[in-house]
Amino acid sequence: MNNVADTILVFCVSIVLLFGSVVFAQPVLDSRFDLSPVNGFEVGSQLIIEDDTIYTLGGGNLLSGNWSFILFKSTLGGDPVDTTYFDYPGLQFNTPGLTSKGDTIIVFGSVIEDTVGWDPCIILFDKSLDSIEYIKYDTTKHITILSGTWTNDGGFIMFGSIQDSAGGTSWPDLYLIRLDSDFNKLWDKKLVQSYYASPRSISNWGDGFLVSGHRYNAAVWEDTHELFAMQLDSNGDLLSSKTITESHGIQIGRSILDGEKIYLAGVASDTANTVHNVHFRKPRLITLDTSFNVLNETTFGDYGTQVYSWLPYGLLVDDQRVYMYGFEYPQGFITAFTLEGDYLWKINYSDTIVASDQSISHLIARNSNEFFGIGYKGDLLAGPDDRDHWLFRVDSLGCMVADCNNYANVYGLDNLDIKIYPNPTNDRVVIESGKAEILSGEIRLFDLSGHLIKHIQIEGAEKIEIILDKIQAGTYILHFEGPKQLFQAKLIVK
Repeated sequence: MNNVADTILVFCVSIVLLFGSVVFAQPVLDSRFDLSPVNGFEVGSQLIIEDDTIYTLGGGNLLSGNWSFILFKSTLGGDPVDTTYFDYPGLQFNTPGLTSKGDTIIVFGSVIEDTVGWDPCIILFDKSLDSIEYIKYDTTKHITILSGTWTNDGGFIMFGSIQDSAGGTSWPDLYLIRLDSDFNKLWDKKLVQSYYASPRSISNWGDGFLVSGHRYNAAVWEDTHELFAMQLDSNGDLLSSKTITESHGIQIGRSILDGEKIYLAGVASDTANTVHNVHFRKPRLITLDTSFNVLNETTFGDYGTQVYSWLPYGLLVDDQRVYMYGFEYPQGFITAFTLEGDYLWKINYSDTIVASDQSISHLIARNSNEFFGIGYKGDLLAGPDDRDHWLFRVDSLGCMVADCNNYANVYGLDNLDIKIYPNPTNDRVVIESGKAEILSGEIRLFDLSGHLIKHIQIEGAEKIEIILDKIQAGTYILHFEGPKQLFQAKLIVK
């Protein structure tokens, strides 16, 4: 962080935006698809990109009455190409996973036949979305698959929960099923848990695996929620584990392993406010080393007024940042952190309608400055049946516009009476507003590759002068974020 002497505070400014979020203009890809004949809940859950084509997966209640899934195919610009509704009489699908291998698109999850238990399953499609093969792995148990990944030897492994029977009273334990490269079952395994297990994610860790999620005692509910992360060997046996607790519970537990660090996403509870013994929550990123020592914990945002105000659905790591994405009632959000786990910024995504209902389920990087996401868009007043597939693209700073460097136009600084001068500049820049209001928050300067160049904390400002004498010539993004304030602008340094 830079010395306070680098910043002179003379004149105050303030920008207040609806919900503290940005309404984006001129979208490159910001498309909502009403995938009839699905009755609502057309929630996009996963996406992959193959040969400059986007494939997305969503769930829905089809007109036949079956709960099943949708495969949707589009160009990188969001132009629809094809849609497949996988609707087999007598089959109900819970399919959270989408992946590919060669010319094959693969959906994985769980299936129930004739209301007798849930079993793991794999469904194979060609790239025209014609089904090739449906594989079910009979278990005579009640299994819910929540995550899966390719193994280092070319096989596949799925992770979820298991109960002895669909209507049984036993708490779910953790479950793994290991497949070879042709999807033949090699083994499956139950990891017995003392509490109700809610698995979230699995990834490779050397020859073994990292799994994570949360557990709780259903009899006590919220106060017993805890995060867990486990290192398993190649046979699914436990090598080491980490449990993270909090006095009033912490949930979710989605993890990702990147080199020598493990990132774990959760939601921390507000101990002062409860609704029916359920606490309001806000997100937390926990950074661990590979011995499960906690390196950093970062909590951000407000607890909000809804029981499920925050739901982080996943993490993405590149060589510069960690990204968390998900749902902040009633909007989608993307938050960026340093690789050390320190908070950088958050951007919310919502339509301009009064009761926008939006969420981000999955985010992937196509390159260092191009990210594609999937989720849903809807209208809170119309209810969940109004939710449709939402496909979008942003850059590494969360921008969703045709000219991702032209932030001044995007965020409407002229309309907000904000002046940033001189621009271009040699050694300093001034931020000034015609509104005599307090500006408090953080200023960050990024280069166009997303590297953080300068970081300044502001505690009530009149006029803000930032010294740039050690900054190399080039184009930069000036980003400000306060409790209810957000703007960005392009800055040219000569």
